Amino acid sequence: MTSLSTKQKMKMSLDDIQDFEHIENICAEDYGHPTLYDLSETTKLSTEMGELQDDNDKLKRTITNVLKKNDDLELTNEGLEKKMSTLKKDLKTLLREKQNATTELWKLQKEHKHLTHKFNENTEIITLYNWIIHIDNNALEYVAGYGYHSESLWDTTYIKEKIAMSTYLLVITENESIYCLPYTESAK
Repeated sequence: MTSLSTKQKMKMSLDDIQDFEHIENICAEDYGHPTLYDLSETTKLSTEMGELQDDNDKLKRTITNVLKKNDDLELTNEGLEKKMSTLKKDLKTLLREKQNATTELWKLQKEHKHLTHKFNENTEIITLYNWIIHIDNNALEYVAGYGYHSESLWDTTYIKEKIAMSTYLLVITENESIYCLPYTESAK
C-alpha cells in the first residue's frame, strides 16, 4: 500500500485524499493492483524517461561530432607540425648560408682593403699631356704623350684596359701602369 507524501497531500483536496485512501484500501484488498495514482506516476516516469533518452541521444550525437572534429583537428595539427618542422629546417639552412655568405663577404672586404692599400702604396697614376693613341702593325694600341714637366715623348706599353671618365680617359697598360689622359690635352 502506497501512502501520499506531505507534498502530494498539500496539492490535493480533502475529498481527493479520502478518495485516494479509499481506492488504496480497495486495491490492497484486490491483491495489490496498482492504483490510478501509481499508474499516473508510471506514465510521468515513462515520459521523463523518454525525454531523458532523447537528451541522451542528442548528447551522444554531440559527443560523436566533437570527437570527429577533434580527430580532424589532430590531423590538421600533425600536418602543421610537419610543415613547421620543415620550415625550421629551411630557416636553419638559410641562416647557415647567410652566415657563410657573411663570412665570405667579410673575407673579401678584408682582402679588398688589403689590395687597395697595396695598390695605393705601389701605384702611381701618370698624367700625359698632348697625348695620342697609336695602333701598331699588329693592331695593338699604345699611348704616346708628354709627362708633366717633361720635354721628352713618353710611349706606354700596350693598352690592356680603357676606362672613360667624365673629364679624362683612364688607361691601364699590360705592365699594370695607370695613365690619366685629360680630354682637353689630347693632340687630336
